[in-house]
Amino acid sequence: MERLGLDNINRNLSELGLSLHEPLYPFVSSLLIPYELMRKYPDMPIKEAAKKAKDELSKMTREEFRQHAFAIHMKLRNDQDGRYKQASNLRAWYDSDFDQMNSNYFIASTTKDYVSILQKMNSRTFFESSVQKHLNVVMEGIMQNPANQSWLEHAGRKGGSTAYVLTEAMYATDKQGNQTELAMFFHRLSPTELTKLSSAINAFELKLLRDSEFRRKIQNELDHTSD
Repeated sequence: MERLGLDNINRNLSELGLSLHEPLYPFVSSLLIPYELMRKYPDMPIKEAAKKAKDELSKMTREEFRQHAFAIHMKLRNDQDGRYKQASNLRAWYDSDFDQMNSNYFIASTTKDYVSILQKMNSRTFFESSVQKHLNVVMEGIMQNPANQSWLEHAGRKGGSTAYVLTEAMYATDKQGNQTELAMFFHRLSPTELTKLSSAINAFELKLLRDSEFRRKIQNELDHTSD
């Protein structure tokens, strides 16, 4: 973000037509928002200060959360001797409640927005070739597998997760020219749900790409759900 500029990064949202994508912010810095809130109560035991911070955090708007994260980012950028990071002592107070709250505030979008990006990458016509080349490096590691090269012209995927969120975005063009784009977002997962879904995604995608009857079944399920 420092190298490219946060404004330049967020400008891509409108240039790519991502109307429902929230602005990006320094999300690693957001981990220290509770620390900044607890500093208002220096004389309180840490558990009581944490409780106060949780209450304030739960009432914070998403825009306020982003502003706090950016302010902390600036402190970290100027923290040349590491004193701020040491003083924040994340291990002393961070718990599952703060983790859940941070996950709830995480940058949000829609599967529709993400599929539109996948379509642009899969088409090989939207981005300049120099840009597409870099995207291929980031997205298409699965094409290094000779087994995938035998039936796919190109394909890419990118996933992400927290303890409560699982996302997957993938695209593929097979040797017959069939193009597929898919985005899946899961939120507020239990540990068991997260484990099961994570272990099943690869097999699901392969079956979706290679089994026409399975694709029709999934399409029928989605059509029924949308009704």
